Formats: sequence, C-alpha cells, structure tokens
Amino acid sequence: MIKVTNIISSAKKMEKMKKVTPIIVVAILVLGSLLGCKPYDVPAKSTGSRLGSTGMAEGVTTEALIQALQQNGFEVVEGETFEQIVPVDTPSRGDYAGLVALTDTTAKRPNEFVVGVGPEGVIWFESHDISGDDAIKDWEAHIEKRIHLVEDKSQEAFSQSDDIDTQKALANILPSEANLPEGVRIKLLPEGKDLPYGINANPYISDDQTFIDTISKDMFPEQFPFPKGEITSALFVVYDSKKEMGIYGFEFDTKKNAEQAYLITQQNMNRRLGGDRISLLQTDKLILMVWTDEDIQNKNYQAFLKLIKAANKSQ
Repeated sequence: MIKVTNIISSAKKMEKMKKVTPIIVVAILVLGSLLGCKPYDVPAKSTGSRLGSTGMAEGVTTEALIQALQQNGFEVVEGETFEQIVPVDTPSRGDYAGLVALTDTTAKRPNEFVVGVGPEGVIWFESHDISGDDAIKDWEAHIEKRIHLVEDKSQEAFSQSDDIDTQKALANILPSEANLPEGVRIKLLPEGKDLPYGINANPYISDDQTFIDTISKDMFPEQFPFPKGEITSALFVVYDSKKEMGIYGFEFDTKKNAEQAYLITQQNMNRRLGGDRISLLQTDKLILMVWTDEDIQNKNYQAFLKLIKAANKSQ
C-alpha cells in the first residue's frame, strides 16, 4: 500500500523539477548564443534575376565581340535568340529580337549568365538560385567579374583585325552588318580549328608579309609573282548565306601596279579561280575578288556584289 506521505514527497519533487527545467533550457540557449550557434541553423538563401546593358565602342563590330566572348568562356546558344531566353514578363522584351545569345559556360546550373549581342549594343541577363552564405558570395564575385569582362570587351576597339585601323581603303569597302542583304551574315569562326592563312578574326586585314605572300600566291597567276612591297595589305572575309560567299582583297602600292595585276588576273581567272563563281573588281589601288559557293546569279550574292561595287567606286 502506497503511503500518503510518499505521494506528497513525490509531488514536491516534481514541483521543484518544473521550476529548475526552464532555468536549464534558458542557460543552454544563452550559452549557445555566446558560442555563435543557432538552435535551428537555416542556411541563407538567394533567388533572383536582373538585366543590364552596355554600349559598344566605335570600331567594335558584333562579330568581333562575339568572337572575343567565345574566347573567354561564352558559347553561342544554338536555336534560340536572347529574346526567347529571358522571361516573358521582362520589360521591353520585344526590343531584344535578333540579338545573338551567348551563355556563360563557367556558370553552374541552375544559375545562368546570358549575353545578347547586336549592332546597337549588349544586354546581359543574370539569374540565380543559391543556398549558403559562401555560395552566395562566390556567385556575386563571379558575376561581377563576368559583367566587367563583357563591358571591357565591348569597349575594346579591336574591330576586325589588329591592323584594320591602318588599312582604311580595304576596311571601307566592307558593308556594315546592318546593311548586309537579307539572308547574309558574317560567318562566325569555329573554335579550336586551324583557320586559313593563319587568320584569327573575320574579317581579317593585315600588312603582315607572310599573310600577303600566302594569300596572293593562292589568288594570282603563278606566272605573275609580285615583288615584295607591291601589295601593301590584304583582306580575307567570309559570309554565310545558303552557302558561303566572301572577298579576297588586295591593296597595291600604286594604281599602275593594281591595273597590271587586274588585267593579267582577268585573263587567267576562268582557268585558275573558277570564273563562273567569282567577280573581279579594280578601283584605284584595290583589287577585289568577290566569290560565292553558289550560282553567281543567286539573289543574295548579286545583292552583296552590288554593295561591294558601290563601296569600291567611292574609294
């Protein structure tokens, strides 16, 4: 039989424990706070997106900027424009139609950094979904670095080649991207492949003697070698249409030498160059060979040739 005194004694002990327990809990929480611990340690979370833009310096072409970005960890998004990539509720989304989209391959999914490049400038789009203080800080540092890269490349007047600013005559015959016929666009250079004549840009203009010797040997008759110095600079450019088309251009030291080269080349063009797919032009000190892989009468080539002829006459 349980004594009443035992029950009373047990009740008193329970009452004392009720008073002590909250004190112990509070003490643990205080100690944890002093040690920098959280009772429930929930990692930091950051989710969001933003748009930004930058202009392009005079002399920087869309093609050259795309190539520069490709050399720095970006790749062209196949089958999608920048307009299609950004969210449908993005302000002024319709203004981004036609921009070439390049994605940052160094960004880890689901985070992304996409750049839209067009004749009027550059738009970039960043979105992220990150957990953890360190991960958030790493992404913020990464994205700022990539934005600065895009801004820097947009302001570098590297244009089509290292020497294009000093080769005005050949540079001036090239139509701007906005003036190209519908269906014709500058060809983007493939990465990781050996390119013809050692070029590293498209278009490429140079007064390098090795480049001049190599390209002139291919394009002019073997029986008409040029003394060094007669050709002062050369141009190589290729465009995409249904098939490829492009220009080989040569600037001579004198008009007389250009005329002589034109006459001899014209006489040998059908045999050496395939005259049914190439048009030979000469004005002042320039010789241009405008070619196509299609029938020479195709609409795109004829519209392109008309532009080149008009520019060549204005030299």
